[in-house]
Amino acid sequence: MNLRKNLNMSDSVESISTPHTPELDYDMWEGQFEFLGPSQLIQPPQGLFKPLPHLPASTNGIRKNAAHEWCDGISDQFQLLQQQVGYLQDSANHNDERYTRAKADNAALQARVIMLEEQLRDSEMRYEDRLQDEQRRSKELMLRVEREKQLQLENANIRLQSAEAEANSLKQEISRQRIRIEKLESEGKDFYDQIQDLKHELQMCKEREAAFKEQEKRLIQEEEAHTNLIKDLSHEVERLRSEARTPALPTTSPETLRLEELHQEMAVLRDKNIQLQEANEELQANLLTAGVEQGRLLTAGETSLAAELEAMTHDQIQQALKEQQDVNNQLRSYIDGILLNIVENYPQLLEVKRKPV
Repeated sequence: MNLRKNLNMSDSVESISTPHTPELDYDMWEGQFEFLGPSQLIQPPQGLFKPLPHLPASTNGIRKNAAHEWCDGISDQFQLLQQQVGYLQDSANHNDERYTRAKADNAALQARVIMLEEQLRDSEMRYEDRLQDEQRRSKELMLRVEREKQLQLENANIRLQSAEAEANSLKQEISRQRIRIEKLESEGKDFYDQIQDLKHELQMCKEREAAFKEQEKRLIQEEEAHTNLIKDLSHEVERLRSEARTPALPTTSPETLRLEELHQEMAVLRDKNIQLQEANEELQANLLTAGVEQGRLLTAGETSLAAELEAMTHDQIQQALKEQQDVNNQLRSYIDGILLNIVENYPQLLEVKRKPV
C-alpha cells in the first residue's frame, strides 16, 4: 500500500508540464535602407547596446551609412540569440521525451505491483478455503492435518520470500538498465556532436583547399602573362639597343627615352614576378597545411584502445575493427592522392636542396 501511495504521488508530480518557449521572429533583410532628409539627424536608440553618433545626411538617399551597419550588427546578435533559444528548446524537448519514458516505466512498475498484490490476495483466499476444509476434517485426522498445515505454511513462506527476492532483483535490474540507457544516450549524443564538428571542419578544409587551388591557378596565369610580357619587352630592348649602337643618338631622342621607359617597366615587372612567385610558394604551403589539417581531422577524436576493448563484446570488437580498416583505407587513399598531386604538380617540393659549398 505504501508503494501504491508513492506511485500516486509520482503521477501527481508528472502532471506538471514544462513551460513552452515560443519562437521569436525578426523581420530583417539584406539591403534594407531608409531615406534621410537633408537636415535630419538620427536620434540615439533607447535601451540597446550603444548609441549612434550624429551622422550627416545622405546625398542620394540610398547610401549605406553607419546606422545601417549598426542595425546589421544588432541583427546578427539577435539571430545568435534566436539560435541559442532554439538550442534551449531542443534540450527541453529532449528532457520531455526522457520524462515521458520514465513515466511509462513507472506505470509498468505500478501495474506489476498491482498484479503481485492480486496474486497475493488470491493465494490468501485459496489458503483460507483450504484451511476451512482441513478444519472440517480435523476431527478424524487432527494430527495429520496439523503436520500438513505446518508444511504448507513453510512452503508458503518460502514462496513468499522467493517472490520478494525476485521483485527486489527486478527492481535493481530495472535501475541498472535505466542508468545504462541514460549513459548510452549521453555517449551517443556526444559522439554525434563530435561527428558533426569533424564534418564541419572537414568541409571548411575542403573549401579552403579549393580556394587556394583557384588562387594558385590565377597566380600561375598572371605569372605566365608577366613572363611573356617580360620576354616581349626584352626583345624590344634588344632591338632598341641594336638600333642605338649604329648611330650615336642624343640622350633626349625618343628612342633613348623609350629605352629607359622599357627598362623601368621591366624592373617593375620583375618585382611583380618575384612577388607572384612568393605568393605561389605561400599558396603551396597553405595547400599542404590544409591537407595535413584534413588528415588530422580524420584521425582526431580517438579514445583509449584498452578502455574500448575492455567495454566491448566480441561482435563489437569485430565491427570496430572493420570500421577502423575502412578508415585506414580512406586515410591511405587520401595520403596517396596528396603525394600524387605533389609529384605531378610540385615535384620541386620533394627535391633535396644541397647547401652551397
